[in-house]
Amino acid sequence: MGAKSLSAGDLRAALVSMVLEWERRYGVAPSATSAISEHDAALLVGHTPESFSLDCIGRTAVRRGTDFCLRGVRYQVKACRPSGKPGSFVTWVPKARNYEWDRLIWILYDREFRILEAWEWTVEEYRSAFDTVNRLSPALMREGRALHAAAHETQPPDNDPKGEEHVPSAICFIERMRKQRRIDPNGSEWESGDWDVAEAKAALLIGKRIYFHEKQAEESYFGGTITGYRVLPMDHPATPGRIVFSFTPDAAGRGFSAGSNGWRFEQKTIP
Repeated sequence: MGAKSLSAGDLRAALVSMVLEWERRYGVAPSATSAISEHDAALLVGHTPESFSLDCIGRTAVRRGTDFCLRGVRYQVKACRPSGKPGSFVTWVPKARNYEWDRLIWILYDREFRILEAWEWTVEEYRSAFDTVNRLSPALMREGRALHAAAHETQPPDNDPKGEEHVPSAICFIERMRKQRRIDPNGSEWESGDWDVAEAKAALLIGKRIYFHEKQAEESYFGGTITGYRVLPMDHPATPGRIVFSFTPDAAGRGFSAGSNGWRFEQKTIP
């Protein structure tokens, strides 16, 4: 399949996969964080892949101040991604060099470019808080408006005008690193790896299905029935507050097709 035929989600996934493989082979990842974070930030604030693509027409890498626009608002994006190597924890956030934008979004990733946090600042708030600050830290950026909390919340379907709680039947993840692990070497339960899922949503998924895919358009290679979950502690060094599902795998976990639409940041909820 050629790159032109890939969906936006699969194109992002392919880019991340190439970056991680390059880093594995040669020690240092190519400079892709800016491009990935601009795409992710645009989707967080309401762009569709199609509208973001149209907004990018004619832009250059040296455009001053603004990374993308939406409904007349100019956005600048900053992002940090630790490599996972010893001493690679994020302690410094790059500072905006000018104020030729309306809102700034800072994204913190894990080493596989999964969003851990996303925070938004207006130019007025940012300038007032940081104009005389020489070094910005994640703690300072967290005083802005959180965008990441809403990114994975369960939304009521279009035919549910009352907004009543909707119970999903399954959740699908893009997991190429095969981080699932058996909890007990002699037991049947596995853990899913850690994911950015609201705890309320995780609770609704107990007894439902979980599937793991290499790509959005491909069938699942592993999966089963969710038996529970745990929340990583807030002092976890890499992924605080993330959800780890426990599940019992079965033959039906292979071959499930979730379709290529409706994915958001490496996961898709099935109604």
